[in-house]
Amino acid sequence: MTGKSINGNKHILNGLKYINQLTDSSKKKLTLQQLVYQQMNDTDAKLIEIADGSPQISFNQEFQEWGAEGHVLRCIVGAETDHRSGQPAIVIDDHELSWLEFGHVVSHFEGWGMRIVFVSEDELCNPPLPVVR
Repeated sequence: MTGKSINGNKHILNGLKYINQLTDSSKKKLTLQQLVYQQMNDTDAKLIEIADGSPQISFNQEFQEWGAEGHVLRCIVGAETDHRSGQPAIVIDDHELSWLEFGHVVSHFEGWGMRIVFVSEDELCNPPLPVVR
């Protein structure tokens, strides 16, 4: 592994030399999750938000799933219903994800907390501070 930053698929790709030695796909996936856990457990790691206009998610061809490039996901609950599930789609970087696909994105952070803040679309990059009641 190189560096201490943990931005989603990028740190996973750094470990693929080791992972590609494995032949069983489930072992590879488990190892990917272990890499995420090890780097998230690094106390020097910084919270990464991908800059507006840069891809927040990328598609992993080998595992046929989307993965986050950082720790913050700016997304929109789609107004249109996802024809595959009958539920609103989650839109990230102009990619419409089903709830199952979105679940795969966040599954790489299994065991960690997540805050969901609902803001208007024009406040995604600069959200207001919440009022604590």
